[in-house]
Amino acid sequence: MTRPTSLLLLAAVVLVTLNSALYTVGETEQTLITQFGEPVGSAHTDPGLHVKVPFIQIVHRFDKRWLEWDGDPNQIPTRDKKYIWVDTYSRWRIGDPLRFYQRVRDERGAQSRLDDIVDGETRNVIALDKAVTRIGREADNDVVIRVPTVSSHHAQIEYRQGQFHLRDLRSTNGTFVNKEKIEGEVLLKSGDIVRFDEFRYTFMGPEPMHGGTMMRAALPPDALGRSGRQKTLSLEADALKEAQRDKESEK
Repeated sequence: MTRPTSLLLLAAVVLVTLNSALYTVGETEQTLITQFGEPVGSAHTDPGLHVKVPFIQIVHRFDKRWLEWDGDPNQIPTRDKKYIWVDTYSRWRIGDPLRFYQRVRDERGAQSRLDDIVDGETRNVIALDKAVTRIGREADNDVVIRVPTVSSHHAQIEYRQGQFHLRDLRSTNGTFVNKEKIEGEVLLKSGDIVRFDEFRYTFMGPEPMHGGTMMRAALPPDALGRSGRQKTLSLEADALKEAQRDKESEK
């Protein structure tokens, strides 16, 4: 091999190595490095040029901006067995790329997780117009949370004499109000944060509406890799965007 050819080959190897070792982070991006599938170090959120180990480390890019989740319109049953059309949407963003990657990997995984959470909790919010609302893992509950750490019949909220009472039904892992584990029954106040396992709800206690109970769901704190502080998912649901349709209007 001649000297010029050797120099050209060496230059090519150096360029390929540099190309693999250097990467840029854009203004709207945040990145995480993995090596053999495992995260290495913390996320990079500052825009600019960064360095990684060539060839064996991979750059994963995540958007910094608010992202949109748009649910499919669904017919939801009300207490009086009528059906209404509900169209939901939400805004979300990635606050902790490392935890996000560990939980759902990418935006597609996050969207799928949101499908389960937001659609399900929208049904719960609409369906809670009862004197007694039961929460648990089994399908016969009013609020169904299908995770093994929630008991089959975990808790219930009862409206009595103008007030709302939360009772733990001897659940395995307990029921919490404002981070305190409850024993037996407690009186709920508007704004109380109620938690069953990782699922948090804000009790919207009201003005009593014929014994109606309302709970607004919040995303589990680690469901999308967010930091420990609770951030309510913008369930600014165009709920009832297409108002109630009766059978005659559907024909």
